[in-house]
Amino acid sequence: MILRNTSLGNAIEQVVDKFYNLYSTQDDGLEFNRFFEGHDPLGLVGLSKYSTENWPRNYDETDVTNAIPPLSDADGDGNLEECFEEYNPMFVPDTQHGFGENHCGYIGFRQPFSNLLMDDGVVDVVLGDWTKS
Repeated sequence: MILRNTSLGNAIEQVVDKFYNLYSTQDDGLEFNRFFEGHDPLGLVGLSKYSTENWPRNYDETDVTNAIPPLSDADGDGNLEECFEEYNPMFVPDTQHGFGENHCGYIGFRQPFSNLLMDDGVVDVVLGDWTKS
C-alpha cells in the first residue's frame, strides 16, 4: 500500500512533485488483477478507505467511474467486447456494461472503423490535474 511512512508512500513523497491516482470502482481489467494477484489495485479502490492524514502529502485521487461511459469497443478495433476480450473471467457477469467498467475507456472511445473520437474518457481529468499543478 502507498500510505505515508511505507516504502511506496515515502517514494511518492520524495521522488515526485504530485501523484494523481484516477480510479474506477467498476474497472473490469483491474477486477481481473484483483482476482489473480489477491489484493486491491490502487486504480480500483483508491485510498478513500484510509484517512487522508495517512496519505502521502503529495497524493491526490479522483474517482472517475462516471467518466468512463458504458460503450463497447474503446480501442476501436471493431470487436464489440471490451479490450480484455481475450480473457473471459468467470467472476465478471456477462451482463450489460455500466459506467467505469471498461479499463480501455480511460483513454477515450473511438468509433469502430472510422477512428473518430466518441468520448475522451478521463483525458479531461488528466488535463485538469496537469493544469492545476
